[in-house]
Amino acid sequence: MKKLFITVFILQTTISCITIKQAPEIDDYVVRSGKEFQKKNFTNQTAFIFQNDLKMVDFRSFLADKFNMVSFKDTATIPVTIDGTPFELHVFTPTKNKKNINFINALINKDADEITIDEEIYDYVGISVSRVDDLDCLSENSIYHKLVLNYLINLKDEYFEL
Repeated sequence: MKKLFITVFILQTTISCITIKQAPEIDDYVVRSGKEFQKKNFTNQTAFIFQNDLKMVDFRSFLADKFNMVSFKDTATIPVTIDGTPFELHVFTPTKNKKNINFINALINKDADEITIDEEIYDYVGISVSRVDDLDCLSENSIYHKLVLNYLINLKDEYFEL
């Protein structure tokens, strides 16, 4: 009887919650293909991606203030100069959902109506950078890679210091 109880308990805890849609949690930032991160409405270029903290000032508002922009859309192109070299920042603000099906209450109460779907929404900021002579300045092969990456790290840090 004890073995049966332990087996049922282990099964309940291991299958009580199934993730059906996963959203990555990014501690600091990642640099990778935009399409690899989100297939729809994102760039094919290499992107600097970090998780947006919704408790803070919205990143779009931060950029509008920093670069004296009148308005900011979900996707924007911002001209910047880094060490005397002109670039264009292409900013995207995608969201991803994490969905879990929770069976625990249904298993405990033996009632299928108690199956719930828990959903968490994650907001991200993605930035790709280009120049007239280099369409993907964040690419490992770009001569501007380190310069641009350092600029974006500092921009992100400035945003999080608000």
